[in-house]
Amino acid sequence: MEDYIAPFVAVSRALKKLIEEEVLAGGDETDISFEVPDNDFISNLPEKPVINIYLYSMQENLERRYAESFPVTAREDNHKKASQRRQPRLVDLNYMISVWHKGITNKAIIEQYLLSRIVQGIGRFFMMPVDQLIAEGYNPGSQGVSMKILLDKDGKRSQGEFWNALGAPPKPVINLEMAVPVTVNEPLVTPVILNFETYLGDTEKDPDQFEEGPYHIVAIHGTVKNPDGYKAENIQVNVTTADKKQQWQQVIAPDGFYYFINLPVGEYAIWAEHTADGDRTGKQLVDIVKDGQGNTVPVEVNLSF
Repeated sequence: MEDYIAPFVAVSRALKKLIEEEVLAGGDETDISFEVPDNDFISNLPEKPVINIYLYSMQENLERRYAESFPVTAREDNHKKASQRRQPRLVDLNYMISVWHKGITNKAIIEQYLLSRIVQGIGRFFMMPVDQLIAEGYNPGSQGVSMKILLDKDGKRSQGEFWNALGAPPKPVINLEMAVPVTVNEPLVTPVILNFETYLGDTEKDPDQFEEGPYHIVAIHGTVKNPDGYKAENIQVNVTTADKKQQWQQVIAPDGFYYFINLPVGEYAIWAEHTADGDRTGKQLVDIVKDGQGNTVPVEVNLSF
């Protein structure tokens, strides 16, 4: 069990680490516990203060729910294979963070002090730092793990009922909600097609009667990196011959992939541009050649703004 890191476990451990670094970095002698804050927990409190991080509920985040009909596509670095996976489920983990101190002198003040430190320490984070999660063996992907603090969804009455059910004295708590992506589908891996045939015919007739159409060969393909977050429909890849007498354009796919087919042998310049504001990548020169069997050798060109 110790070797298995599930997303929820990784998130809880990353949260503990975040509190240790952002709240207790000043050297406070304080323990952190994930146990149920019931009578057994109270009776076993150490002499030093304890921050209790109790996961009390979880439910699907319907506000950010992804439509499963839209798959996410990713390609291997060599673009020979592609994988499709459905968007992950987003699960809200709801924590109650409370502070406990066994001492008598200044007990309430010490607890309030640590609560305020927690708000100051983790309240500035809207997303859990990805490096903290990866260090715990969990990569949330592009969605990340969002953090919302000081929520009161359950209300004071529900909190009172909660403490009453545990048989523990009421405590001020910090409510923390974390939306965690959970992968629920295995990816479908398929080869990337670089050459393809076409057939012409009446769709109401037998496909065996179709006439053979042109055979298309991918000459240049690649990916456009888009760190500025431009919309894919506004990014165009341009290819021109060395003498600039011929030019081809293509809009990139949502994942940045593009390709050009049936280019003659020769030298070409290629670049990408954002059609809305004219921002461009640097030009690259490529040669289209044929192999010993007379087949066009596909060239991969990756561009970045």
